[in-house]
Amino acid sequence: MYTPPHALTDVSSYANIIVGIQGPPGSGKTTSALSFPNPVIALFERPDFRGVLQDLPHLKDVKPIVLPFYDADFILNKLKQPKSGDQFDSANAFVKWVQTESIKLTQEQTLVIDNWTRLQEQFDKVNWSAPLYPTYSRKGEIDDFAPWARKIDFAEAVSNALLQCKCNVVVIFHEVQEREQGTGRLLDKIQPLMQGKFVAKLKSYYPNFFRQRCIITPIKDKEGKIIDEKREYVWQTKGSLDFDAKCSWPNLPALIPATYQSLTFSPKQ
Repeated sequence: MYTPPHALTDVSSYANIIVGIQGPPGSGKTTSALSFPNPVIALFERPDFRGVLQDLPHLKDVKPIVLPFYDADFILNKLKQPKSGDQFDSANAFVKWVQTESIKLTQEQTLVIDNWTRLQEQFDKVNWSAPLYPTYSRKGEIDDFAPWARKIDFAEAVSNALLQCKCNVVVIFHEVQEREQGTGRLLDKIQPLMQGKFVAKLKSYYPNFFRQRCIITPIKDKEGKIIDEKREYVWQTKGSLDFDAKCSWPNLPALIPATYQSLTFSPKQ
């Protein structure tokens, strides 16, 4: 049997986990991401997870490295990203960082993007403002499609850079549910929140794409009165009528606890 030069023969030793996690507000997406090994978390809004790290037993020893992409001083003075007009440009600062620095993270680490929605909002803030907009065609006419093309280019640049990482990668997404007025009937499958055409190919960059859910079970006393509730935070790893999932592990149950430890295969095993 012939083995081509430089081919990998021990795939598990080179494998990292790349997963997108979408879910509604309060479903515990950031908490679940922090359960991955040695998280390096790129934040696009000011964090508030000190209580989470103190109160949840499985996170008490977690000491995340935080990259504050929401902070103007970090962008302008630490990363030396110039302003775009009167805006500090955290989106393009991030794409430069992820193209040059994320490849240096090791297999023992996890890069967490929290979250994709806010990253896109930061890009939009600059993309639709001076001096980038308006863009003119060769005929001297305003090109109304240029901002959307730039948005696709930006999303592709970030996604391709994440695929080059040696470390684990977790990207957190908000989600959108299109429902019929009056009945509340779901009109389409639940999608990650993103404007533009790139949403149609977004999941192609992720070997794993889960939906995070919080399952609430009422706790009743002997008389049947609700006295408390039990909350379970889970990942939906299998597709359903309302969500298209992706999962690299065919033997995982459809719902698993939303922690890294629930994944039956990892570089540590």
